Amino acid sequence: GVIVWLWIHGGNLHPASTGELLTSIGRITGLLAAYLALLQVILLARLPALERAVGFDRLSVWHRWNGHACIDLVIAHVVFTVFGYALLDKLSLPDEISTMLGGGIYPGMITATIGTVLLIAVVVSSVVIVRRKLRYEAWYVVHLLAYAGIALSWFHEIPTGNELVLDRVAADYWRALYLVTLGTLVV
Repeated sequence: GVIVWLWIHGGNLHPASTGELLTSIGRITGLLAAYLALLQVILLARLPALERAVGFDRLSVWHRWNGHACIDLVIAHVVFTVFGYALLDKLSLPDEISTMLGGGIYPGMITATIGTVLLIAVVVSSVVIVRRKLRYEAWYVVHLLAYAGIALSWFHEIPTGNELVLDRVAADYWRALYLVTLGTLVV
């Protein structure tokens, strides 16, 4: 609910053009994807109280389905945002991607792109056919890359996230989500 409120508060309900509509969808999918990525970490953090309350088997199932939703939202975020900004900037897709990654206008986009690639690698390694061929140790290391992917994606969220740039309280809330997740994981 807070994330949807952030999105509404960011002025995304009344887009004036197709480009604004696409970027608006890109914003909500990005916010939800980041939240689900943090939830993904918590689901299998082996928290005793959570495991006792729900059971590790159920948490594993939730983790799998949440992972599907998370990566779908990450990909939707990228697609809607790039297409939306290309329309708003009146640029071709390759030119918009070049601007986003190399123009210096959007801080953290290179790290976010690397983070996205790492998250996709985790998903690919989790596909049943691939999972059967990977040794457990290799699969585990690839899954550790999810932490790196989430961390690298963080670097573009507050500097370029419309809802987080506009409101210091929203940005502090967003930082708190990450800090609480990290603290929970460490504990």
